[in-house]
Amino acid sequence: MPPDPSSPLPTPEQIEPLKLFGGIFIASSLAGLAALLRSRQPLHWRAVMSALLNSGFIGTIIALVWYAQYNNTNIYFLIGVSVLAGLGGAATIDFAFQYARSKFGIPSAPSSPTEPQPK
Repeated sequence: MPPDPSSPLPTPEQIEPLKLFGGIFIASSLAGLAALLRSRQPLHWRAVMSALLNSGFIGTIIALVWYAQYNNTNIYFLIGVSVLAGLGGAATIDFAFQYARSKFGIPSAPSSPTEPQPK
């Protein structure tokens, strides 16, 4: 079936869900990496991988939750919200961990293997 030229939005058949979610994962991961770089924290491979995976999965989860609602109406809104969730996802998780550590008195792990534990 040829696409309708009067419709500015692509149909779900034009954007296969697997490609859509893969693209959202990549875009959300890059948004999380941008948030990490903007925070000016020291870059370590674990911090980079954590930011990429956390943000990618958070963005993909948001896309999966809202896919049934927005796949036929506004796919660009779904992509945008998912990428924004990935952008804020790393910061939200860091805030939750900091809150839990302060609430329950859990010491934070050293950021590098050679850094001594805070006392």
